[in-house]
Amino acid sequence: MTRIIQAKRVLRTRNVSLLELDADSVAERYFVMDRKTLSILKADKLPSGMVKLILPAEYSLTQSVLVGIVDDNQQYNAAVADGVVLQSVDATELNMS
Repeated sequence: MTRIIQAKRVLRTRNVSLLELDADSVAERYFVMDRKTLSILKADKLPSGMVKLILPAEYSLTQSVLVGIVDDNQQYNAAVADGVVLQSVDATELNMS
């Protein structure tokens, strides 16, 4: 019988896209859309501080993301960034704090 004395754990890299959103202080909600399909990838209230989202790796290869911010009382115009390319990161080493 063969004994295994030491086994190494092999971590495979898992590439994902990272969106870091630091929005205007008067913004109350944000949305992230796929530019090609116009589908909403994420829409939520904007917490204080930085928002970090993990999205599929394809969004770090193309300019196919729209990111927008709005306020609830419609005092300000919405702001939208078109053609955003997200950062490619290894999910096994990602710090979301």
